[in-house]
Amino acid sequence: MLGMLDSLEQTICGLKTPSTEGTWSRYYGQNSYDEVSFTSKKQIVSEMLAEIGVEGRSVWDLGSNTGVFSEIAAEQGALCIAWDSDPATVDAAYLRWKVEGKRIEALVQNFANPSPRIGWAGMERRSFEDRGPADVVLALALIHHLAIGNQVPFSMMAPWFATLGQDCIIEFVPKEDVQVQRLLSARVEMFSGYSEEQFLLDFGECFEVVRRVPVAGQGRVLYWMRRK
Repeated sequence: MLGMLDSLEQTICGLKTPSTEGTWSRYYGQNSYDEVSFTSKKQIVSEMLAEIGVEGRSVWDLGSNTGVFSEIAAEQGALCIAWDSDPATVDAAYLRWKVEGKRIEALVQNFANPSPRIGWAGMERRSFEDRGPADVVLALALIHHLAIGNQVPFSMMAPWFATLGQDCIIEFVPKEDVQVQRLLSARVEMFSGYSEEQFLLDFGECFEVVRRVPVAGQGRVLYWMRRK
């Protein structure tokens, strides 16, 4: 039995993930961000997190991509979990943080189809929502994917986000943005209600806006919202 366990351990330790790029691994180099706007976004997020005060508190970075903003939260002392739907991107972030000694968890999660409770009577393993709530939730460049890519209306997003955390930093990406245009493609008419006004109206049912800060050089806006 011990020999079998040793063999199994050696096999598992020898497994290597394919060295392929994830869907979002080059996102920041292929979107509408230039150096000025990306620097602006990082500074705004850092300032909002500092004002909230995240040292020793839990931060969930939803749609974390390569983990740039997870690292900002961790540098301020947060207990951060980076969630993304792309396994290769999550794996790359995990391996990098392991080498660098950064205490950030990296986990795969499909936000349009979150992990449910499973096991006997649904009690053995908790759902995605049951693992929270977090103190702070980051949703940067995420909600347009849910709204357009997965056709989830803001009115359904808002109460879900309210179950995940007290403070949320959410990025609104306007229709004119190149990434939204790619998602819209030939179905613009289906998303006539996708607007900043509608976003504020629906999220205003569950949150109050603490601060609104435009990202320099483009139409994207960062909102710091607090659950009512």
